[in-house]
Formats: sequence, structure tokens, C-alpha cells
Amino acid sequence: MNTYNLTITDILAAWGALIATSILIWDVIKWRRQRPVISILTTGIGYERNSVVEQFFALIDLSNIGSIPTTITNLTIESYLDEESFSQKKYQDKTSFTKEDGIPYTLKVGDCWQIKIPMVIRGKDFKTTEVADIVVIAIRDAFNSYKSHTIYRLKN
Repeated sequence: MNTYNLTITDILAAWGALIATSILIWDVIKWRRQRPVISILTTGIGYERNSVVEQFFALIDLSNIGSIPTTITNLTIESYLDEESFSQKKYQDKTSFTKEDGIPYTLKVGDCWQIKIPMVIRGKDFKTTEVADIVVIAIRDAFNSYKSHTIYRLKN
């Protein structure tokens, strides 16, 4: 017959191991939940006219409301002919922004980046119905998170 003689030291060691393991598990859960959260908001569609340019544009705010900074690595404008192609994610045209447009861009926690996106990009007029009924901005960040937001939708 075995009898266990537990001393106070054994009990305290087991208690300490239990607490340390619980803290480790909590830190892993907290670490897995930490990520950037990008908020996309269309703040307006406007018209700009001066001696050099005459165009429609969309003002887009990208905000990092997450808990760690991230880098916007890809920013595109996608156009869809109709609701069916939009629901199937079959874009008719896609225009990517490059280094000349400020991509990649680092968003620190709490930062807001306002982008002025012309509705005519590289010769394509996204405001006309011949090109698209729906225009969407799509972003991808350093964590490979994908988020999209409708800029323009033609009313039926």
C-alpha cells in the first residue's frame, strides 16, 4: 500500500505550476487575438475642377483600430458589371496602386490614412455605367488580411 506524504513545498510547487501554465495559456490566447483591424469608410464622392484637372473622386479613410500596426501592401479598385458578377466576385476590371501612389503604407495603431481616389484611373472612367455598376476598393495588409468596401453603386 502506497501512501503519499505531501509536504507544503510539494503543494506550493503544484500550485505554482498550475498558475504558470494558466498564464502561459492566457498569453497564447491573447497573442493569437492580437491583430490589426482595418476600418474602411467612404467619406464622400466629390468633383474637382481646376486649370489642370477636372474629375470625380472618392475620399476613402483607412483606419487601424486593431491592437498592432500593419502595412497596407496591396490596394486595388475593382469594378463589377452587375450584382451577379459582384456576388460571384468576378470583376470586370481591376486597377492596382503602386509605389508612386504611396503603397506600401504603414498604419500604426489608431492612425487614419485618407486617400483621394480619382474615378478615372489610368484612362478608365469608373463612374460611367459602361464600365461598372459597382466599384469596390479592396486592401490587403502585411498579415494577408483582405477587406473590401463598396465606393460606388449604381442605383437600380
